[in-house]
Amino acid sequence: MRLLLAAALLAACASAPLLDVYVSPAKYAPTMSSTVGIGFEPKVAGAARYRFTCDHGRFVSWGAPDYQVVPHGADYTAVSEKVYWTFEGPVPSDRRPVTVGIEALDRGGRVLSTASVVLDWTDDGVVMRK
Repeated sequence: MRLLLAAALLAACASAPLLDVYVSPAKYAPTMSSTVGIGFEPKVAGAARYRFTCDHGRFVSWGAPDYQVVPHGADYTAVSEKVYWTFEGPVPSDRRPVTVGIEALDRGGRVLSTASVVLDWTDDGVVMRK
């Protein structure tokens, strides 16, 4: 029975669609005027929504037509727009890397695929994809 369950779980994992995440820019600091953070654009076949989580900072939306920054917090579910990770205040003293988790969800809320991106701090307070 255990072997059958393990085989079923392995088969389910093997058939999960690949979650492709475009991350840009590769580096970010709050002093940059060209962006409000590091942008995440996930794509996977069959996904209706994407859930973003982070262990430091928050997510915001920003774009045409009015380019207003809309804050969403550290756990945000989006339909399909580009979402930005950002932070405010000083760089954490421990400079612990930030993990951004992304889940692709179907219309019923079932997780289709997951991905994570690690962001690391440089000595001068810049965050970059690890």
